[in-house]
Amino acid sequence: KVDPYAVHATYTFDGATAVAKQFRFRELGLWIESDDYYKKELFLTWDPTPPEGLRGPVGLTTHLKVVEHHLASMRGALAAAQTLKR
Repeated sequence: KVDPYAVHATYTFDGATAVAKQFRFRELGLWIESDDYYKKELFLTWDPTPPEGLRGPVGLTTHLKVVEHHLASMRGALAAAQTLKR
């Protein structure tokens, strides 16, 4: 096992700023923040893992069912975030 010693956020062509790169690092726990940053109770976590029944052979039908599940669960997470003002 080799531990990485450097990480680089690649340039994106969607007009993203340095803040977007910081966000991507932060998501992976690679951006140093004080503990207070994460204790502001502003964050809502979402686990997009599909249920066991949708983890089958790879194919178009399975893919579409997983996408449908993700969209439905994301809608729920966004509704909860909006309700909780997060």
